[in-house]
Amino acid sequence: MKKRNLIVLLLCVLLLLSACAPAAAPDDTPDGTTVVETPSAGLTGGEQEGAAVAFTPGTYTASAMGRNDYIEVQCSFTEDRIESVEVTAHSETPGMGDVPLAQLPGQIVQYQTLAVDSVAGATASSAALLAAVRDCVEQAGGDVEALSVNEVPDEITGPVEKTADIIVVGAGGAGMAASLAAAESGASVILIETNGMVGGNTIVSGMGWNAVDPEADAQTPSNEGQFSLLQEFLDMDEADAGPYAGVLHTLKAQINEYFAGDTSTLFDSVELHMMQFWTGCRRQGLDGTWVEPDLELVREFCENSLAGIEWLEGYGIEFKEGLSTVTGGLWQRGHSFASKTGAFAAMQENIEAMGGELMLNTHADTLIVENGRVAGVNATYKGKISVTLHANKAVILTSGGFGANKEMADEYNNYWPAGLLEVATDQIASTMGDGITMALAVGADTEGMGYTQLFPAVNVVTNDIGPFGSFDPVNTIYVNVNGERFVNEYAERDVMAQAVLEQPGAVHFQICDDTVEQDRLANGKGADWEKLMTFVERDAFYVAETLEDAAAYIGCDVETLRATLDAYNQAVDDSYDPLTGRTVFGEKCDTA
Repeated sequence: MKKRNLIVLLLCVLLLLSACAPAAAPDDTPDGTTVVETPSAGLTGGEQEGAAVAFTPGTYTASAMGRNDYIEVQCSFTEDRIESVEVTAHSETPGMGDVPLAQLPGQIVQYQTLAVDSVAGATASSAALLAAVRDCVEQAGGDVEALSVNEVPDEITGPVEKTADIIVVGAGGAGMAASLAAAESGASVILIETNGMVGGNTIVSGMGWNAVDPEADAQTPSNEGQFSLLQEFLDMDEADAGPYAGVLHTLKAQINEYFAGDTSTLFDSVELHMMQFWTGCRRQGLDGTWVEPDLELVREFCENSLAGIEWLEGYGIEFKEGLSTVTGGLWQRGHSFASKTGAFAAMQENIEAMGGELMLNTHADTLIVENGRVAGVNATYKGKISVTLHANKAVILTSGGFGANKEMADEYNNYWPAGLLEVATDQIASTMGDGITMALAVGADTEGMGYTQLFPAVNVVTNDIGPFGSFDPVNTIYVNVNGERFVNEYAERDVMAQAVLEQPGAVHFQICDDTVEQDRLANGKGADWEKLMTFVERDAFYVAETLEDAAAYIGCDVETLRATLDAYNQAVDDSYDPLTGRTVFGEKCDTA
């Protein structure tokens, strides 16, 4: 067994527009090896004759830094051709960064060229792969410049014009679900995606899915701290609940019935989910206006969320057993996909099996308006080929938010006093608000644009949530550079994010102990130990032998940190933290 250690992770604030934690959880990362079969010698099919290049025959290896870690490549050469390109190790995000690692090696070999297009949405991974291959070419004495002349032919070479019942813009979670539902109903569907792969911003998120699940609740032990949270709703005046007064009235009756019976297992209900939606989202803007989630939309979401899971399961998509709490989720009702990439692959397979068409690398530019209705989309394939799509029935915009567009987020900001130009973001580069801009151009209205959500914990080295992405908030400890806790880590995301912004340098450290880490490893959650060590090498994750080591890394007084953890562990025993009011806890932090 690996040596048991205290684990500390450096984190700060992340710009986020999704209702779920949007960081790439590495819980389904492949083993790191991608093998591309080498075509037989000689030109075949679509191969093109490139410039004559001589090599010193042999096999060479090289590596280059990708999005998450080094990508290792092994290339074999004969005297006059690249014989094979093999990715032997990587830690790129499944469904995103690993896509060019699967696609580009084959193109390099088939067309004997280094002039392959980066996969849109995975440019860092694409660039690293090509850099490593170029290194191998140079080791073999090849002419990199000569190999950069021959281009890979595009799949589409001329203007495209098509018609379908439904045009869907954006192949993330919403777009894939909309396309699947439309195809299921018998409609013809064309789904376009600006990136070179499906998944959008959803696939780089944690993909946590909140749903009230009575069957799972009955298998989940209750937590004393949860009782205190339920009591808060009993103490709430229905007159203060606005349009949610009736929901609160029903919830109170449910809680009283629960308290009068068996409280050994988890309580949950649609009404509790709805009230937490309301309390977690009702906010006052900088201009004094209040926003709150629409009652009927929230009811639709909460009543049908479990049915959505069951619908996907009907198409072969699997979920892990057990419930968790996503960061900021406020209750133990999180469901996790068995495989994020597997979920999207299954959706794509079913959409295409029902006649739906997917067009990747196709960026929507403008909406076509005819007789006062949106009737189609003007788009561009790979930035150079015109695509015109006509919709018999509807255009569905599922192109996401603007989490990668800091200027747009800051322009609309009506919530964060410090502004949003300096915060980090782990959103994929294409989340620029293009769909919103297109809709505004044809007279659409907007709501809630000024209330951008911030996620409270992004690794300042990797610019994503990194190895702590799959940690349950019940085991989370936030300390600032002084070694002091400063917030209820089980609170709403904006509450935690605001508290982080108020800390020295807007930086904090996230701590867990070996008991928590070993449980994650045993249950296949998050990065394995070997991958964790790559984060250590990059100074994005720290493993401390002692509490003194942890304090030295943080730069705080060891006695202050010791007192902080002692107080936290006492709060775990008491199911109450007098510092922040937190009542829900998991494991202590006491095992080196």
